[in-house]
Amino acid sequence: MKKVFYIALTICMAVFVSCTQQKGGPSEQEIQDRIDAAVKDALAEQASTASASVTSSSFSSDYSSASDSYTSSSSSESKPNSSSPVGEYRFSDDYNNYTLTINADETSQIVGNGQTYYGSWSEWCGIAYWVQNSESLYLFVNGKKQYCSPMIDLSLEWLYLDSSPLKAKDPNKRVKLTRVK
Repeated sequence: MKKVFYIALTICMAVFVSCTQQKGGPSEQEIQDRIDAAVKDALAEQASTASASVTSSSFSSDYSSASDSYTSSSSSESKPNSSSPVGEYRFSDDYNNYTLTINADETSQIVGNGQTYYGSWSEWCGIAYWVQNSESLYLFVNGKKQYCSPMIDLSLEWLYLDSSPLKAKDPNKRVKLTRVK
């Protein structure tokens, strides 16, 4: 993003230098107006692509890069959905129904398949909520028994089996999450 600004600034300076060397060229005010317009256009382009580049850079990088990218961005970019995940949700795998409770004290419970999985939750890299259970949770998704380290997208619509399917938005490794309370 900074590169776009510096490129635009360099172009403006080149225009300014070339214009001042010509006889009968534009006045200083016209040059300043051109520079201001070019900077304004560059900033508008930067703002329109900022959220797309933040998303693509975080999804194509590792945990620390994603964290750095979100730390340096504004809060509106790092947290598209400002609503709290606290509440009760339902989801189902191929065989069982589950209830996920996310508490304000950052604890959580998943009840289903005759068991209760106790855990905690936290926001992960500004792109998801991570539910960490004290016992291993396995879900049957698309006919396969798979280990689940629950990652909930910020829209609170999907529970992904892990961070890699979350980043890829893999429809084969997620279950629909429905808010009950």
